[in-house]
Parts: sequence; structure tokens; C-alpha cells
Amino acid sequence: MDSEGAQVTVIIRAECGVSEKCAPARSAFTRAGTPDTIRAIDALFISHERYDRKGTTAFLDVPPDLIVEILSPGNTWADTIQKLREFFSIGARLVWLVDPSSQSVFAYRALTDVREFTIDNHLPGDDVLPGFSVAIREIFAG
Repeated sequence: MDSEGAQVTVIIRAECGVSEKCAPARSAFTRAGTPDTIRAIDALFISHERYDRKGTTAFLDVPPDLIVEILSPGNTWADTIQKLREFFSIGARLVWLVDPSSQSVFAYRALTDVREFTIDNHLPGDDVLPGFSVAIREIFAG
């Protein structure tokens, strides 16, 4: 796991209360109707309400409320857009796309609803993580 992935996971875990679940880095989910398709996720957050609907499969079968995807140098824009499409198709409410090269985070609510947060900004959890806010600088520290 890269340091940005670890840092984001730790920050989210620190903010989670007893009614939410934060998954470790490199969680995986299957898409409804395509159980043979598995997508790895760098970090995620699932509300207690959604987690209670989880089945007994080895892979995540409920949609995360928040998905964190850390960009790697080998990621293409086409691959990234495909991942975003898949994340929203399973019911993700918010996707944070972390770009270590620009030290910024793009918060997606949909493919056409995106905000950029740079090193001097704070990243809010919006209605997915009410009251959560972290300095982008803190995500890339260490």
C-alpha cells in the first residue's frame, strides 16, 4: 500500500464512530449481476445503515458511501473514468480521487459533478461524513 492510501485510511478511520465501517486499504467489491467481476478499492467508508445489508460473501456486496481512489503513474484517463462509472453504478455517493502528483483531491458526486481541492484547502465529508474535514496538506504529509 502506498503512503497516501495509508494516510487517507488512517484519517477516515479516526473520524469514524461506532455506527460506521471503514475498510482497510485494498478492499474489493463485486458488481451486481457480475459476480465474477471484482474491483479493488484503495479505501472506503460504509455507513452502518448500508453495512447492515451486507451478505455473507467474501467480497463487499453493498455499495460504499465513500470510495477513495489513489491515482498511480500508470493510470490512464480512460481507466479512471471507467472506474468512476463503475463506482457510481454500484451506488457510491462520493468518490475522492487522490492525485499524488499534483497533491490534490477531486471530489466526485457524479461524473459531471466534481470539485478540486488543492494543498491549501480542506476536504469536507459533505453529507456522507457530516462534520468531517481534513487538510489536503495532511493527506500528503509523511
